[in-house]
Amino acid sequence: MKRKIEELRAYMNPSSYGVTLRIDGKEFSGRAECGDTAQDAYREIMKALREEYPDMCTRYWEYPDINHVVTQIWTLLCALHEAQRA
Repeated sequence: MKRKIEELRAYMNPSSYGVTLRIDGKEFSGRAECGDTAQDAYREIMKALREEYPDMCTRYWEYPDINHVVTQIWTLLCALHEAQRA
């Protein structure tokens, strides 16, 4: 099944930061509030992705598009975390 990754958005404000990924019109989000880590937000978005695509980790070769953007999500969350700490 061909998926269309439509958008990857990142945001940060004084109290939180996060990312939202839209695939085929469905949104998946991960958010961290003050005191949370990038890993907390990453877990949240990965949980949502695994609920929609349950075999994305075991049959990873069928999801190269999602696996590529997941790397970008981790990089964004780490950068947002560092920026908020500054």
